[in-house]
Amino acid sequence: MTQPNPGDYVALEPKTSTPNASTPGAARGDDNGIAVHGTSVVQMQEQAWLRRAEAATAAAEELMVCRRKVTAVLTRNYFGDGCPEGTAVYSALQEFTANWNEQLSSQVKTLQSLASQCQISAASLSATDRVSSAHFSLGT
Repeated sequence: MTQPNPGDYVALEPKTSTPNASTPGAARGDDNGIAVHGTSVVQMQEQAWLRRAEAATAAAEELMVCRRKVTAVLTRNYFGDGCPEGTAVYSALQEFTANWNEQLSSQVKTLQSLASQCQISAASLSATDRVSSAHFSLGT
């Protein structure tokens, strides 16, 4: 028997203590990999939530890089000081990038919060699994 990967569905066979692992979507008769016809199914989620946290953290870091790069572009007016059109374009771009930076800051905070919530979910699921499985024993 193969060891299940994080996110795989684990079906507990009726007369054995060894779970049967399958990849989501692999079971016959359904669209999400959960076996039907009375078989109990458990999905391993801790690593999946940790990967979600990593993805949210990476996205937040990428947005912060974008903010720094865009902010550095408009450090001075390249459109012509003393030129009304150049000053107007520069002012409009500064306003636009300031608004965009605020939106990016908000999205970064949201992603950081999401990453934290995903880590909390992973820890909570793991703790619940440990508590719930404490009374199980494998027959020898």
